[in-house]
Amino acid sequence: MSHESESPEDGDFSLAKLVNRLGDVQTARDVSEVFRRDACKLLQRLDEAVAARDATEIARLGHRIRGSASMLGADRVSELGAELERASLAATETEEKFGEIADAVNRLRDEYGTVFVIIDGYMGK
Repeated sequence: MSHESESPEDGDFSLAKLVNRLGDVQTARDVSEVFRRDACKLLQRLDEAVAARDATEIARLGHRIRGSASMLGADRVSELGAELERASLAATETEEKFGEIADAVNRLRDEYGTVFVIIDGYMGK
């Protein structure tokens, strides 16, 4: 399948770049599937941590997201993970700070969605 359908509007993530970095299509598919599966779990855990106002857990999850997305080449997801990590480390028990964190989680969810569309298109789903 051609990677030409990916466009700048799709965000910064490109499976073609990932294939080039990893060396073969099957490895890129495998890594992408693991990333997607883990992302869904991380988002669920983030929702739980935000609801519990657990800034320490949010920071830990943001750090994990930042690292895994960076490895995959999903730079916007990685930046949002770093934003969550920073915001939660500075968070107090105020509604305003946790509101900002909740907004960042929603932006993260949207950006993951963009990456998932690219992965699904590449895999013919």
